[in-house]
Amino acid sequence: VGLVETGQYEPGARLPSERELMEALNIGRSTVREAVQRLTTIGLVEVRPGVGTFVSEAGPRAILDSSLRALLSTDEVTTDLMEARTIIEPHIAMLAAQRATEEDVARVQDVLDATRQAVEQGKPAFEYSARYHEVLAECTHNAVLVRFMGSIMDLLVERGREVDAVEGYSSRELEEHQSIVDLVASGDAEGASAAVREHIEW
Repeated sequence: VGLVETGQYEPGARLPSERELMEALNIGRSTVREAVQRLTTIGLVEVRPGVGTFVSEAGPRAILDSSLRALLSTDEVTTDLMEARTIIEPHIAMLAAQRATEEDVARVQDVLDATRQAVEQGKPAFEYSARYHEVLAECTHNAVLVRFMGSIMDLLVERGREVDAVEGYSSRELEEHQSIVDLVASGDAEGASAAVREHIEW
């Protein structure tokens, strides 16, 4: 992965043969095969039978996505994600309640309206739900907080994909998101912060 991330092998590039990798990295054949298999599983490289192994054409985004998929495959990620969110998101809600303009609140409401429409039509809503968290962060007018939420968007989407199948989850999540936005719109910083903490810990 490191060789690809540093640009030594760019998107579309053909990787060296097993023997060449063994010699260049001073590792055994089984290690090379295991590494290639893992990189193929997470989508960073693709094996073309009879041709060779190539770096995914998707480019840098594939590296990010593959890293996230690898992270999501660990048992600790859900706990770590919830811990990070519990630390940061209540403060996002607090600042949003203090700083959000009418236009900011309207943008969040637009996302909630789209979520509600998806839920009512029985369609997946997890991508809208994840986007909600990012737009709420934008209400803080704090670039670092916005970037943080943007950096975990894929994790939120993947988690949302898993829990979206739970009966009644999407509807309850939507109503809790709406309650938080209502508190933000009313300027209730403490209430919004407490509501977010309760929402995350549910």
